Amino acid sequence: MTNVECNLCQSPRFDFLFSIPDLWFDRKSVTADFVRCRRCGLVFQHPLLDAQAYPDLYAQGYPPSPGLKDRLHSHGLLKRSRIILKYCSQGRLLDVGCGSGEFLRFFRERFHWQVAGIEPDSAMADHLRNELGLDVFAESLEQAVLEEDSFDVVTMWDVLEHLPDPTAGMRIVHRILRPEGIVVLRLPNLDSWDAKWFGKYWAGYDAPRHFYVFGRNQIRALLDKTGFEILGMQTNIGNTLNFIKSVQFFLTGKGVNSGMAKLIIRTLKWLPVRALLTIFLAIRDIGLRGSEMVIVARPR
Repeated sequence: MTNVECNLCQSPRFDFLFSIPDLWFDRKSVTADFVRCRRCGLVFQHPLLDAQAYPDLYAQGYPPSPGLKDRLHSHGLLKRSRIILKYCSQGRLLDVGCGSGEFLRFFRERFHWQVAGIEPDSAMADHLRNELGLDVFAESLEQAVLEEDSFDVVTMWDVLEHLPDPTAGMRIVHRILRPEGIVVLRLPNLDSWDAKWFGKYWAGYDAPRHFYVFGRNQIRALLDKTGFEILGMQTNIGNTLNFIKSVQFFLTGKGVNSGMAKLIIRTLKWLPVRALLTIFLAIRDIGLRGSEMVIVARPR
């Protein structure tokens, strides 16, 4: 464990919010304490977990083979792609934290871009290189040897909140982007209604894996500090996945009977109910209140 000052404004003054166990994997013995900076409002773990122990907090294993999963995710992958293509029609893309490589493979095959990825899990990186023919660095963003001005697009889908030092990470992204390049970030939105309604049970905290939780003002300040200007900001309107997960965490945390909790979650996942829920969430999320933010920025 290491004690740190606020990564965004360097203030040593913050208020304790709550301790959260690992709800995702139902490990009550693994907890993280979250605080809020008094100066800038950034929410973060304090103390931060040791970065060397961090990878052990993830479940291991390969993703399902291509097929049904690709088809289920193709719409979401296309939505991601359209965000990029709005600003850049061709070039070289780096996906930080590329995971199973779904997005890289989709973007390469559909739009014929040069693509590369960063995936700290060496076994996964080997799988992506050897089985899928992807150019992947088996290192963290901080460790990877990346040339200056070498990418037109850097994507960070649900990655920034995992970085032990997001300021340093964004400075690396600034260095490797070409002058007219863009970075695309997707991350939990602290200003969302979900965050306010569910409190410590909101899926966006994902303790202990998420080190930082940003609202709109905090992400603007980070990008300004690291030399970026924002081109666009939106939230995922009507996204049911995070909402349902937050409901599940809330029910678990409040000690609701497991049978009843499972029935509620199954009901929310039932297609007709989910369709109605999507409409409700879409109305509720207007005004950048969705559970996740998507930001596009370029170097100044």
